[in-house]
Amino acid sequence: MTTAETIPSAESLIGRRLGGRYLMRSLLGVGGMGQVYRATQAGIEREVAVKVLRPELAHHPGIPERFLREARAAALVQHPNAITVLEFGEDSGVLFLAMELLYGEPLIRRLRRGPLDAAVALDLFEQVAAALAAAHDVGVIHRDLKPENIFLARFGSGDGREVVKVLDFGLAKLLEPLGEGPQTDANQRIGTPRYMAPEQAYGIDVDARCDVYALGLLLFEMLTGRPAFDDANEMAALSKRLRAPAPKLNRFSGRLDELVQSMLRSDKNLRPSNAGAVLNVVRALRSDGKIYRSDDSPPEIRVMPAPLREVAAVDAGAGDDVPLLPSSAVIPAPPTPWPVLPLGGLVRWLVVLLFVLAVFLGGVLLGEVARR
Repeated sequence: MTTAETIPSAESLIGRRLGGRYLMRSLLGVGGMGQVYRATQAGIEREVAVKVLRPELAHHPGIPERFLREARAAALVQHPNAITVLEFGEDSGVLFLAMELLYGEPLIRRLRRGPLDAAVALDLFEQVAAALAAAHDVGVIHRDLKPENIFLARFGSGDGREVVKVLDFGLAKLLEPLGEGPQTDANQRIGTPRYMAPEQAYGIDVDARCDVYALGLLLFEMLTGRPAFDDANEMAALSKRLRAPAPKLNRFSGRLDELVQSMLRSDKNLRPSNAGAVLNVVRALRSDGKIYRSDDSPPEIRVMPAPLREVAAVDAGAGDDVPLLPSSAVIPAPPTPWPVLPLGGLVRWLVVLLFVLAVFLGGVLLGEVARR
């Protein structure tokens, strides 16, 4: 019988060949449920990542089952933007999950450097939505979608494009359990509070629409660099989600703002039904190229006289987030445009002005002659 004392520690696994195939090289990181190692797969000498259930959790009620559920859920989701699972196994009481080894950085690290360019954000978001759509199609709900679980991988393709990989299906709910019995924690309050849908936070039955809510929070943060509902107190932030709509994305097109608002409805019945519905809208937005508000009805552009200081761009509904432009920049006209005379009228006024000036100068000259 395997006991907690006989399960190897994190350090003792290094150098061991787990499952007879994976030579454990080094510890990459530790999460809430597992430890992740760099390993070499025997025979083909491929570098892989091996996630091992933390020893102290091996006999915790429900944890091994959840670890198994992660393996099954991740294996079900066959998509280029979801982490690829190679094998699930057990070796002398050690539960492990072998996966592809990725190079890059998690989205959370990228967001700490500020908001993403809108075109980049929508490219990455489309990949996230595509992975979630594939998961929903096979009856898998992630339930813990957040920047920490989205990895921006680089594969050396040379085009510089990052490939999204959705990670950590450890809290996934299988809508049709694969014979492992009832999921007793399926509707408990589990997940990351900051990215929970209201119904998930209150332990109400969840479906694909809780992932849609998390997608809305994610897209808002990618575009603005800040959470949609920010508060030091998690319960206060949750209360905001129930009482008030999400802040408007005033700099962006109405269609993009409407998409985010629809995903962040507190009533799940008013949200898109699943990630596939979100994906269709995002692809249409990217195809149209209408991202910023000015794309909907381009304002009249006017070259303003250069003042001695920097001026803020004038954009209807732009709010407080409009960046300052250099004083020599071309900026949109104010909401009430200056009157502009047609070219023909301008010429007529110029002729009248010259005539009046000539009469005035002629009078002056005649007065001088008369005095002499």
